Amino acid sequence: MPIKLTYRFEPGHPEDGVTAEIPLAQLNQLPREPFDWLVPGLYAEKIQALIKGLPKSLRKQFVPIPQYVEACLQGLEYSNGDLLDALVSFLNKAAGASLSKSDFELEKLPIHLRMNFYVVGEKGNVIAVSDDFRALKNQYAQKAGQQFQAALTSALSTASATEWQFDDIPVHQTIQHKGQALKGFPALVDEKNSVGLTLVDSQEEANKLHQGGLIRLFRLKFSKELKQLGRKSALTTAQAFSYQQLKPHPFYTLSVGDDMFDDLAHQLMATLFLSQDIRSEKEFDKAVDQQNASVYAVGYELSNTVGKILDLLKKIQQALIIWQGQPIYEDVTKQLNSLCYQGFIRHVPADKLALYPRYLKAIEVRLDKAKGQAQKDHEKTALVRPFETLFWSRVSAAKENPEQTEFRWMIEEYRISLFAQQIKTTQPISEKRLQKAWQKLVG
Repeated sequence: MPIKLTYRFEPGHPEDGVTAEIPLAQLNQLPREPFDWLVPGLYAEKIQALIKGLPKSLRKQFVPIPQYVEACLQGLEYSNGDLLDALVSFLNKAAGASLSKSDFELEKLPIHLRMNFYVVGEKGNVIAVSDDFRALKNQYAQKAGQQFQAALTSALSTASATEWQFDDIPVHQTIQHKGQALKGFPALVDEKNSVGLTLVDSQEEANKLHQGGLIRLFRLKFSKELKQLGRKSALTTAQAFSYQQLKPHPFYTLSVGDDMFDDLAHQLMATLFLSQDIRSEKEFDKAVDQQNASVYAVGYELSNTVGKILDLLKKIQQALIIWQGQPIYEDVTKQLNSLCYQGFIRHVPADKLALYPRYLKAIEVRLDKAKGQAQKDHEKTALVRPFETLFWSRVSAAKENPEQTEFRWMIEEYRISLFAQQIKTTQPISEKRLQKAWQKLVG
């Protein structure tokens, strides 16, 4: 995708350096990483400034600096991936150092070594100016999506299909709009009782939509088995009612199905069929033919797990009443609300749902132990709280699905190691391991 660049030589001016002009309709399609490499003519100067800007205790490992800059120019593949990831990896290997991305003080870079951005409308008018690409995308994502959708009048669009009736679905497709080449991402979309085919402006959004559309298509394919599961599952009416009474996720907005059985059917199809990216009728039919296990049997087992979870949850909520007004009540309530919220059956992968009885039993053990050692319990809470604060803050800001992040489940295992050691963890876990995993997650 060609991007118009302009250069301004005016030291001290906020637009000194290179400016990229990005049409609003293309904003959601562009990743930040290529812009961080700047342009070839300023690349070497930026590498040098990044190394020079390191704290002295770290900078002294890369002396003489020009020699390391030259090594970077020779050893790094320009504009391939994330600049800081590549630079950290190369310098650590070259000098036996232990740099991390957070060691570089990007805010102290000279203005001309930071790419500037114009977001422009269809008539070429400048809508926004900033050197923070991520902030621009966050602020204008919705408007960019609306303008992109307005360009799709003649593009790919199908609705109300109850079976696979599409050609092979490409990962991306280019359309022309008012002289601009717009890259769109086709995706199946869930229409409740049918599926459609649409084109969106973001690969991430397309992936989410496509998964939902595939799940709906498989639900239509196995409608008889799912109806049987709705009539004969391991779940009771009382459990269905208690599920409907759950609160929304406290840190993240997630979609909710019509009821517990809707969420159960969604999770069942995701578990059985979404281990691959299906984009053709041949792939869809193959997935159906290769499903050896009985859909009803797998669904019944899943419903049995959910039933155990809801029973344990109710038991813990009753045991928690006596702790009202105390720190342990607040902490356990937050934990429960993050585990069992509206729609959790739909969003928590089945292999993680299978671990829920362990997490809930660990809470039971904790509540029993705390009766004689409330202060000790409070001290253990202080050990896990910083990790939870970091994680949930990141999830809220980045709009990531928390259930797809392994760090989220490491926190639950850490809680078991702190509060219920007799329940073995599924992996070695400690404060140091969590710190290391967090650094890996944030880069």
